[in-house]
Amino acid sequence: MHVGQFPASAANSLIQGYCDDFVSLASVLAQTLEQISMRGIPIDSSRASLERIENGMRNLADAIHELLERGKVSGNLAGALNGASKPQPNAARARPTPQPALTEAAPARAAPGLRPASFGAAATTPAMPTAARPAATAPAPTFHPAAAPAVEGLRGTSQSMPLLSVFQFLSRMRKAGVMRVRLNGEDLLFEMQSGCITATASNNCPHAEQLDALLVEGDACTAEALDPILGRIPPTRAEAFADAAVAAGVVTEAQIFDAMATQQNRRYTRACRSDNAVYEFVEGARQKHGGRLRPPPMPVA
Repeated sequence: MHVGQFPASAANSLIQGYCDDFVSLASVLAQTLEQISMRGIPIDSSRASLERIENGMRNLADAIHELLERGKVSGNLAGALNGASKPQPNAARARPTPQPALTEAAPARAAPGLRPASFGAAATTPAMPTAARPAATAPAPTFHPAAAPAVEGLRGTSQSMPLLSVFQFLSRMRKAGVMRVRLNGEDLLFEMQSGCITATASNNCPHAEQLDALLVEGDACTAEALDPILGRIPPTRAEAFADAAVAAGVVTEAQIFDAMATQQNRRYTRACRSDNAVYEFVEGARQKHGGRLRPPPMPVA
């Protein structure tokens, strides 16, 4: 892009927009480094990546300082960040010591990349009482992810890293894939595209989160009107049930979308609030969908 095609408003918007993202990502990295130091985790396989991050952040810090002090940046900064070259630091300025503000803002927790627990292992925290989660009337279908990449998925527990923070990280990075969350005998699955949740499923759905209950709760129809459809298709087959309800004229597509959006939100909230969730995210995996009605993408809060 030529200099004349890059307006000042664009520069200011980019700087302000990426500031929070940079601090958030740096916070996650800082928490990871804390845990590596506290647990004595070997870093041999990550040394090259850490050195690249170190050099890149130093070059960026030097360039920012130079821009603030002199109003311009000398050297090829973009190339330096990619390892092509390295701009010369301001000789009159000693390198500042790292500031601890990023790690003091949150308690020490394992970042998702540390994988503190295998998804297949049982949670070590006490199980939720059965009364707190009503049983579903029938098992729900699960996601059928496409062939997963060879790279190991992002996994952990809500005790090592809150699930909300993991979802927010995936949202900021605009990731696509499937997040699987285990909650005391229930498997919740969240499909994500461009950092938004686009579909959910549960193999042990509480009755209050089943599609038929949500339609009645939202005054879209009566329970009696849904009885003929429930006799053929259980509500745990959410997409097929939704198609049948609309085809029968019992509800509209808009009412189905509202109920599905409520279902997604409640599942997401319940998973993020759990203290003993075990999760695994597989990037690039997709769900096999069985119906044509899909709720709009849900941004991660």
